[in-house]
Amino acid sequence: MEASSDAPSLRASELGVDAARASAIAAGRLPDPRLRVGLSNYPVSGPSAGRFDESAMTMFQVGVQQDVPSRARRRAEREVAGADVDVARARAATTLWEVRIAAGQAWIDLHYAERRLAVLDELLASLEPLWEAAPAAVASSRLRPAQALGPVELKADLEDRRDGLDANIAEARAGLSRWTGDPAPTTDGPPPDIDLDPTARRISLADLPPLRAYRAAAERAEADVDLARAGRRPDWSFEVGYSRRDPMFGDLVSVGASVRLPLFQSTRQAPLITARAADARRVAAEREALERALSAELQGDLARYESRERAGSGRGTWSCPTCAPAPMSRPPAMRPAPRTCPGSSTPLPPWPMPASTPWTGKPRWRGSPSRSP
Repeated sequence: MEASSDAPSLRASELGVDAARASAIAAGRLPDPRLRVGLSNYPVSGPSAGRFDESAMTMFQVGVQQDVPSRARRRAEREVAGADVDVARARAATTLWEVRIAAGQAWIDLHYAERRLAVLDELLASLEPLWEAAPAAVASSRLRPAQALGPVELKADLEDRRDGLDANIAEARAGLSRWTGDPAPTTDGPPPDIDLDPTARRISLADLPPLRAYRAAAERAEADVDLARAGRRPDWSFEVGYSRRDPMFGDLVSVGASVRLPLFQSTRQAPLITARAADARRVAAEREALERALSAELQGDLARYESRERAGSGRGTWSCPTCAPAPMSRPPAMRPAPRTCPGSSTPLPPWPMPASTPWTGKPRWRGSPSRSP
């Protein structure tokens, strides 16, 4: 099962895109009209109090009022809605990018944890003669009792590593299950090729989904600035009414208009414009900070990759203080039984050791001390 088809975060981001598209349909439209109903000039005192037919001014009114925002405001609202759609799409693309990376990393962790466990099991099986030969070597005086503790310590250390690998496998399988929804995921197929083309190592970061998302956010911020500036334009409202009076006086029709006057822009519209402009600059600064962080991370990863690539040719050799055998490959290509160094009675290790490192009964791996075999 692919992570891109089952991750809940992806479904959530797709629903966000649908919501933004639906909201964009209503953007820039005229507001709903308002219906007005009322009774005007009803006498409450004097000779005509409480009567509808004694005053020519008493009337029942019905009217419709429509607000008409400025064209600049409606255009800005449509731009904001369109930018919201672009932001939702960019966020969905970023979520898909993050999910694929997380799922791929979980797959790689599980794959190599299983491979390390298989190599360690083979190593333990190949060293069984060493565990079995230690008591006989002590009994025949070929080894001192203290020297026989070396294989015991080595076996305990390898078994501890195996327990750690079991925990790593369980953790990686849980992570992969999170992104795929499969309760028992497996790692079928070979791992990805990590040999990078030297000419393609310096790639452009501008097309990465997180940076594209910031570009969409910057467009959204600029649309907010335009919407705030549209507040300087007056908005209109139009009304049509019908007044019903006593038949002896006749009915009336009224038409009117009103306009919003932005007279106090320094304390109303100007602060909002300044705030939205500051938000736009904030988004641009955050995008630049993210781009620098991603660039630094990429350069660091490439530097580590090139360093390990250069150091790869020197791996896989070992030596003893009194003998220097030919280089040996890493496990499982190892000698099945322990050998004895010509210069001492200390058993030689059945796997590679770093150059110029004396054999003390415990393996020492080149690189990180915590590196598993």
